Amino acid sequence: SGQTDWQHRYLSRLQRKLIDHLPVADEPDRRGWEWYYLLSLAHPERQSLPSGGEFPTWSPDGQFIGASGSIWRADSGEMVRRLVPTWNLRKRGVWSPDGRRFAWGTSSDDSCIYIWNRESDVLRELRGHELSVWCIAWSPDGKRLASGGMDKNVRIWDVAQQETIETLQAGQYVTGVSWSPDGELLAAGTAGNELRIWNPLAGELVAVRKNLGAKGDTSWVSLSWHPDGEQLAVSTTKCWFLLNRSDWTVHRQQDLKVGHGEAIAWRPDGQTIAVAEGDVISIWEPSGNEPQRILRGHKITIKGVSWSPDGQQLVTSDADREIKIWDLNSTPQPPII
Repeated sequence: SGQTDWQHRYLSRLQRKLIDHLPVADEPDRRGWEWYYLLSLAHPERQSLPSGGEFPTWSPDGQFIGASGSIWRADSGEMVRRLVPTWNLRKRGVWSPDGRRFAWGTSSDDSCIYIWNRESDVLRELRGHELSVWCIAWSPDGKRLASGGMDKNVRIWDVAQQETIETLQAGQYVTGVSWSPDGELLAAGTAGNELRIWNPLAGELVAVRKNLGAKGDTSWVSLSWHPDGEQLAVSTTKCWFLLNRSDWTVHRQQDLKVGHGEAIAWRPDGQTIAVAEGDVISIWEPSGNEPQRILRGHKITIKGVSWSPDGQQLVTSDADREIKIWDLNSTPQPPII
């Protein structure tokens, strides 16, 4: 019956059954390999991080994971820094390309972007948004920061000067921003299932894609550029897309089968894509008909997904702020007997 629970994704029930079979006091231990195999399925992640947060992301050197002002060692899960300049809800965070700074945004009543310098331990502020800051992204050269949120604007910041150098009108809540790897384009996804592409240096809108999902559906649109910059992966509530940079046509569209989508990320080598589907992560080849692998372990909608720099691990977080680290080189298998 444990295998049936796993097949139907009744993880909580499977975990309770496993606990019920633990030996108590002087009782003999009757657990066989099946118990340990089901345990590995029920807890496939390498580890969960204490005192979690939203939208975790790996530092470029692979040493740390940051989320919402908290920093952990990636290898041990030890929290090494907790930055709480405000108790307002903290949103998406991101490391600078050189890994020296970690930035995150906050919700309304603060509506600030905080930037922590890993070397000096100095915390700086960027203020200008009028409502919640939902998403931020560093430019490839680390000199600028793009941000968006509930005020329906995308701001481009000069980080050194701590000032806005461009304000772009998005027309809807901005749920995702992402620079192309060459820094020549800035993409923004909005809650109206729209994608807007700007030339960030000129502030010029160069492309708009509408209706990237079910008509009338309000989505959390997430973005991830392919490492070569020629395709943009877009996740909406009910499907994900690959768009060609050359003309912004849809190269691929894939419906989500498990649940709502809120995160997507290209692997650093550009060979596979991790897609959040409700409470699972599916790993896809760009042209594959079925996912290579499905990671189960979260109990509620996954909000964030990030690859380790070597592409061998994933870090994910859900709506309950639980963070999990997954080792993709580890495939649970029953022992050969």
